[in-house]
Amino acid sequence: MKGEYDAIVVGAGVIGAATARELSRFDLRILVLEAGLDLACGATRANSGIVHAGFDPPPGTLKAKYNVAGSALFDRWQRELGFGFYRNGALVLAFDEDELATLQTLLERASANGVEGVSIVGAEELRSMEPNVSPDAIAALHAPTSGICDPSMVCCSACRAFRAYTTAASGASRASSCPATASCALRSNVRIGTSSPIGLRALRRRRRRVLHSRAGPTGNFS
Repeated sequence: MKGEYDAIVVGAGVIGAATARELSRFDLRILVLEAGLDLACGATRANSGIVHAGFDPPPGTLKAKYNVAGSALFDRWQRELGFGFYRNGALVLAFDEDELATLQTLLERASANGVEGVSIVGAEELRSMEPNVSPDAIAALHAPTSGICDPSMVCCSACRAFRAYTTAASGASRASSCPATASCALRSNVRIGTSSPIGLRALRRRRRRVLHSRAGPTGNFS
């Protein structure tokens, strides 16, 4: 495979597919490279599918910022892409006073991070919410905005939208079993090493070249 592209996304997991989908809204030639045989072959497929509310990351961190913002996006993504998603909520149990104090810390983090609706419920309310909970639980942190999804379906839905948004004129390509092995910056472009050379062409005036690596934990090229 050989060609010139405005944007190359390395990795066709959920983040790579979502990135390609957003880029396809613009007049760009886009290529998605994936080392595996299909979409979502790596961490995406092995993911638990929990959409965390955002009460756990320390306030002020990027993880807290993007956790809360990303969780909020899932309702819109579900409407636009049609994958399965359900906000079933989450319960973090406490079995003694020390753990109850930890719940209070998480509650304060939730407030600082802007997570809505989080509260601490006592044993009686907890059992009304979840009758099968352990009888030893004395309280719980309730986060109603936590949810679940099928990460592989999110990835596949985003990739379908990427192909649908991108017109034949601007161009869209996806290459499976094609790992990116190296990259080097030239004066006007970036060359990506795969099974055959792929050039990232210089964009038109006032645009920038884009190489977006979402290769996951096994990705290691420079």
